[in-house]
This record gives sequence, structure tokens and C-alpha cells, in this order.
Amino acid sequence: MQKCKLFLTGCFLFSAGFLQAQDITGLWKGTLYNDSNRLTYHYEIAVSSEKNRLYGYSHTWFILDNKQYYGVKKLKVRKMKDKIITEDDGLIAHNYPVKPAKHVKQINILELNENDTVRILQGPFTTNRTKQYSPLTGYVKLQRTMQYQQTSLVPHLEELQLTQTLSFIEPLPEPVLPAVATIENNRPTQQNQKPVLTVTERTNQIQHETFYESDSLYLTLYDNGEVDGDSVSVYMNGVQLLHKVRLSTTPVTLTVSTQQASTILLVMYAESLGTIPPNTGLLIVRDKGKVHEIRFSSNLTENAAIVFKRKNN
Repeated sequence: MQKCKLFLTGCFLFSAGFLQAQDITGLWKGTLYNDSNRLTYHYEIAVSSEKNRLYGYSHTWFILDNKQYYGVKKLKVRKMKDKIITEDDGLIAHNYPVKPAKHVKQINILELNENDTVRILQGPFTTNRTKQYSPLTGYVKLQRTMQYQQTSLVPHLEELQLTQTLSFIEPLPEPVLPAVATIENNRPTQQNQKPVLTVTERTNQIQHETFYESDSLYLTLYDNGEVDGDSVSVYMNGVQLLHKVRLSTTPVTLTVSTQQASTILLVMYAESLGTIPPNTGLLIVRDKGKVHEIRFSSNLTENAAIVFKRKNN
């Protein structure tokens, strides 16, 4: 616990002209480097606007001892000359195993750089001095993304019912009644193989596509938000790999063989939505020396689908 507390403390502590004409609202995804412990954290911010007032949210997450920890904060956002200043405005959700430090705020001083295809926010950060803690420093680098469901922050905001406060995201359609999924073939087709799923009403929503190289993939599943009872069944090319597993901060792991496949369709079938819909998760895929971090979201009408294609050497 002491090891986790020290790690968490470091994470939490770090945890008008041309610019006036630029629209900086949107989702920004990247990293935060802490000078003190020389660690890099996953870091995202969302910047929204209402009546010419800017505000936002931030998300930081890390894995320690095979468990995933996260924190979501409100942000104050303002423009000052050629800088964009963001400042912590309160922790609104977290799953830290120890109580976070109080009265510590992170301030980012960012510059906007852009070309025809990429928009980057980057710059130093610092934390305020308190009676207990000295200031920390580091560097933030973020890139604007339109793939909202492949981020850490937006699924959390969905669970907190805060996505409606984001000016850059279209409102979600009205929910429809849940459909029924049926199972074909009550018996496995091969030894140790689970039944094949035929989803007659739920649709597969492809949320991520990537390439793989090795003959086996190592998969790890976590809950993406507050642990609220989400459970999924996992299917690879129609064959069930996992049955009604509960997602949490403790990993669910498995290794799958890819020797006989050139394309893999991995489907996350929501068995329950927990107390805070929708069903969201984090899938980490290890392929040789590469690590893919894939966020997914499913409900009672749509499955989260991920496509893997073998990379030709």
C-alpha cells in the first residue's frame, strides 16, 4: 500500500490576436511527463464552451501492480495572449486506493501548433505549493482527436452524465428497447470451443481497426470507468472466448492464437450495463513488442467490434 501511495501521490500532484481566432474546443489526447519521478502518464483534456466561456475536464490514468487507476477533474480554461491556461477545479471521479492529496492544483500553460492535418497543444505544467507538498513540474503534449470513444475521458463523462455539457459532441439519440440475442449450436464445434453467437438484432459497431504480426495475441480487459457491475462476453470470429466476465480494475487476461487467421473480428457483447450505462471497457493488446490500448463501449442494441488484420511483411 505504501508503494501505491507514493506512486499515486506523484500522479495526483502533477494530477488577443491569432489565438483568439482559433477554436480550441474538442478532445485532446496525449501524455504528461513528470520531472520529479521521470514517469509519463496518459493524459487527456476536453475543452468546451458556453456563451464565450471556456471550461473543461481532464483525465489521467495509469496501471500499477496490474490494476488500473484513474482520476477525472474539472478544469478552468482561459486564453491569455498566445497561451492557453488550464487549471484544476476539483476531482469529480476516481478509484484511487488511498485518499488523494488536498488543495493541490495543476496548471498547464499550453501553446497551440497546427498544420493542415494535426493540431497540437503542448507546454509546461506546474503544481502549487502547499504546507505538505512542494511544487512539481513537467510537460504536457496533446493532439486533438475526433475518435471520442477511443479516449479515456469521454466514456467516463458518459457514465457521469456530463457529455451533454460538451459543446463539440452531438447529443445521443433516444434509446431503443433492448433486442434479444440468440445462440446457434448448443454444442461446441470443437473440443474446448464455446458456442457460436449469432446476433440477430444487435449490430456490430466497429470502433477500432489495427494490424497484428505475431501468431498469438495477449489480451487484457479492464473496466474503463467506475466499477459498477459491467460484464461482457467476448467472441473472436464468432467463437466465444469469455463468458459473462465482470470488468473491474483487476485484469481479465487471455492469450489467443492467430496462426490460422488473416483477419480477426473481436466482439464485446454487453451482458449487463452495470448501474451506470453504457458498458465501457479498456482492452490492452500485446503483439510482440507493440501495445495497443483500445477503448470500447457497448449497450443492449450495439456490440463493440474490433478488427485485427495480419500485417504482411
